[in-house]
Amino acid sequence: MHVATEDQIRELRARLLATPTDVATAKRYWDALGNLNGHDVRSGRDVVDAFGYAALQSDGGAIALSSAYWELFNLSGEGPRKTYLNENLLSAIRRARHRTPGSDGDLLQWLLESIEESSAR
Repeated sequence: MHVATEDQIRELRARLLATPTDVATAKRYWDALGNLNGHDVRSGRDVVDAFGYAALQSDGGAIALSSAYWELFNLSGEGPRKTYLNENLLSAIRRARHRTPGSDGDLLQWLLESIEESSAR
């Protein structure tokens, strides 16, 4: 993986702000945060910042958000928290879950169940 610099992160962030529903741009930003000057600086807040608007607009965006959260959870142990997800975003993820079969649907279900569990604590 390519080591990203602060300047590259700023450039990618600007692109993401210009096209917030573009999953490919969100993925590039997310990946760059995973190797900023050789360190993974990603958090749950970054998942939503990168993929939140895309998740509101498409099932593919919701799947990408879930996938990023899964990656973060597996690498750092940080699971999804309702604090970062507003009701509109949760509704979009629920809708995507109902329309998405297979492993992508399972990933969306994991995200929803994880949020439920974190809210119960």
